[in-house]
Amino acid sequence: MRIEKRMMEDLDEIADGKQEMPKLANFDKGVALYKLAKDFAKRDADGAKPIQADLKKLLALKDFNEFNKQAAKLGEVYPLPFGFHVEADMKNTKVNVLQFAGPGTFLPDTTSYEQEDAEKLLNILKKQTFALLKLADVSEDEVKDLVEAGLAFDKKLSKVVKSTEE
Repeated sequence: MRIEKRMMEDLDEIADGKQEMPKLANFDKGVALYKLAKDFAKRDADGAKPIQADLKKLLALKDFNEFNKQAAKLGEVYPLPFGFHVEADMKNTKVNVLQFAGPGTFLPDTTSYEQEDAEKLLNILKKQTFALLKLADVSEDEVKDLVEAGLAFDKKLSKVVKSTEE
């Protein structure tokens, strides 16, 4: 916590011009992002406006086939429920392999779904998601459908995704 506090104080001083900006690549962009994140008045005034175009694009996807056709482009801009990357083969480092990462679950681990408080945690997630989508001006019926579909998908995933132990 001490280091985090010091870092925040340093960033505040740099953002306010009280401390010289370090000559590091892209540091100025980081400070600009920091200023933007701390500008609560602007964030409150903007509300959900900054995400409306993205939300409209995502909500326009009607089915899995449409998503599948656009997955490559969507993956460049939005986090998807799966991912892949290229890395060296552990058995032969002269060769690269394509690694695929499947989806995760809402709860931290699939074993969490077997715990007593799983339903309680999922209900908290449900309420928060509902509130956030309502703040983004999504209709109540659509919010309900999206939240229910997301939780149903997560329930299916929780039965097939491997636990961290596995």
